[in-house]
Amino acid sequence: MNEVDLPLHVEVEGEGDLDLVFVHGFGGSLFTWRYWRDRLKDNYRLHLLDLKGFGAAPKPAEDAYRPKDLSGLVASYIKNQGLTRYVLFGHSMGGGLSLMTWLALKREDHPLPQGLVIVAGAAYEQDMPGLIGLARRPR
Repeated sequence: MNEVDLPLHVEVEGEGDLDLVFVHGFGGSLFTWRYWRDRLKDNYRLHLLDLKGFGAAPKPAEDAYRPKDLSGLVASYIKNQGLTRYVLFGHSMGGGLSLMTWLALKREDHPLPQGLVIVAGAAYEQDMPGLIGLARRPR
């Protein structure tokens, strides 16, 4: 499986010895990181992800949109790209997904991130707003 096989949209840019992987929050896209992008791309290689169903990523009509499914896609991307020196960045739901990605990679004995940067992250069990229930409806 390679990047093309994953239902993600990824933009990779910049150069450097350290890869930075960016995971947006619910209702977001890689646009979330627009202000970070220009400041970091001269020193780091950036991997800006649109998660399945968000932004420019495919939106398959299936039920695999749970946090475990999405974090599994991020972990698969990291493994498929052969990333070993990297930092995971997550915003809101992406923060929780980044934590879940770290746990999945640890279970699979893949090199773990050099760090986690979580901005306003969802990490604890919480009630979901009623509006999120609308996301369960097909298209």
